[in-house]
Amino acid sequence: MKTIKVFSPATIGNFIVGFDVLGACLATLDRTLGDELVISDEQPSGYSAEGEFAYKLPDNEHNLVITTAEFFNRKLVDIKKQQPIKLNFTLFKNLPIGSGLGSSSSSIVATLYGLNQWYESPFTQQQLLLWSAQIEGSNSGSIHYDNVAPCLLGGLQLINSELEDPCQPIPFFNDLYFAICFPDIEITTKSARAILPDTINLIDTITMQGRLAGFIASCFQKNKSRALDLLKDDTITPKRKQLIPDYDKAEVLARENGALTFCLSGSGPTCFAICRDEQTARDVSEKILNVLSRGEHAFHCVATLDVQGARLL
Repeated sequence: MKTIKVFSPATIGNFIVGFDVLGACLATLDRTLGDELVISDEQPSGYSAEGEFAYKLPDNEHNLVITTAEFFNRKLVDIKKQQPIKLNFTLFKNLPIGSGLGSSSSSIVATLYGLNQWYESPFTQQQLLLWSAQIEGSNSGSIHYDNVAPCLLGGLQLINSELEDPCQPIPFFNDLYFAICFPDIEITTKSARAILPDTINLIDTITMQGRLAGFIASCFQKNKSRALDLLKDDTITPKRKQLIPDYDKAEVLARENGALTFCLSGSGPTCFAICRDEQTARDVSEKILNVLSRGEHAFHCVATLDVQGARLL
């Protein structure tokens, strides 16, 4: 019997100054934060899910592993003229759904990447990236790369879908730590977008553009202090934080305890702070969980930037 196991990490989309254009991949230090998928030719073929957050997944044709595998199989037939075989999938769901940590992207990437490994890489990484964004778009209502790109490729990715190569890696600072807190309330991408204004005034747009450009320049220039100074958002976050009880209280507490930044991960409700060292990040993540926690599946953890992305285990 042939078996492979792949891992696709959690991600932070809308990375503070980069709404829909910056995404970061997370390497957690104290819990598994990402989906693990086992693919085998054990019969009978089928799909099953395990793990803390498996209970929220559909087990019918709406399940992302099933729909993504069907998508891959169609490409295998149409492009490579190769008939797929019946396989068995077991998903270990370690990411909460609707968390702002790229849960759907993780399942999509794990399936596409895993099947590509199974069939000995018939498709390029660029093809997998495009298909991941297309499937994610059908799930969330709009095509975007800011979760699937860092999940597949790792690192901090700048997105420009007008380019033939839509993702560019941005050199971040590997000695910084992320304090992560999931309060266990669910916010869908669609609902988080619905709360945003239809237009943004010219001054705010110029400010957002300037911060994003300055942040990227500072990363390439290895100017950490200036990059951190520019990691702030006065346009999107003030709208979305209304969906998270006690967000302002948590931000004040995080900064009082050494956090350099504080923001939503993706569309929330997960919040994260960037800290200078691991112990500070650990203290901050625990303190903000005490403020934000709402459900039995709430958690906090510490992470660094994951430069690998999806991989075989």
